[in-house]
Amino acid sequence: MSEEATPQEDNAALAETKSAPILRLWPAIVLAIIHVAATLITRRIASTNIDIMIGAYAIPALMLILLSIWWLAFSRVPFRDRFLGYMLFLVALIIPSVKTSAPEHFLPLVALYLVPTIVVAFLMTSQTPWRVQRIAAMVVILAISAYFSMLRVDAINGDVSLALSWRWEPTAEEAAAAELGSEEDYASDSAELPTTLTPQDWPGFRGANRDGRDLVTVMDTDWETNPPKELWRRPVGLGWSSFSAVGDYAFTQEQRG
Repeated sequence: MSEEATPQEDNAALAETKSAPILRLWPAIVLAIIHVAATLITRRIASTNIDIMIGAYAIPALMLILLSIWWLAFSRVPFRDRFLGYMLFLVALIIPSVKTSAPEHFLPLVALYLVPTIVVAFLMTSQTPWRVQRIAAMVVILAISAYFSMLRVDAINGDVSLALSWRWEPTAEEAAAAELGSEEDYASDSAELPTTLTPQDWPGFRGANRDGRDLVTVMDTDWETNPPKELWRRPVGLGWSSFSAVGDYAFTQEQRG
């Protein structure tokens, strides 16, 4: 058996409803859609890294500026909530990038997830009192920030995407150092190279003629029937060069420390 609300409770609920701010949400919805769509579309149709960077950095930066203007000037929420909410957003955006190797790349990625989830939280709670909307947005902001705070940027791939891993996992350099041992263990290693090159050798960057073409090796292109087989594997530290190959040796370079 439920208890009926008293007139005083009804009046208090009515007063709260009337005094609750009506969030002007549609500009944020439009900006969030543009933010996500522009980033994904430019990454799909981009033909150069510059095109990718425009979609991954310039567009998100513009969207964040416009969203900030909306929130601070046109959202209709109380000034204290606007100010404190904006400070919380900035902190949640910046904290995940602390102690990462590429914060300038990580920030746009965090923003790409943080912005639409906040908008969705407001949209899903739009029919509830303002205090519920406010709490929902805070929970989403803290949850997204906490998730990305557990991630680490290991490298920037050739397509300007990020190679991510959990912060508590060993880095590729640490894993390679543990498996390879100290440099003294390999101080006496030497390569017994042939005195002359053969057509099968790849003695330098992009091959002997620097044209990136191998006119000798024949590769089976039907990998469904005859997939390539891995012959050997050796861990390395951070690498920034291509390979050259002479005789039985393949050469590259790595970076440690």
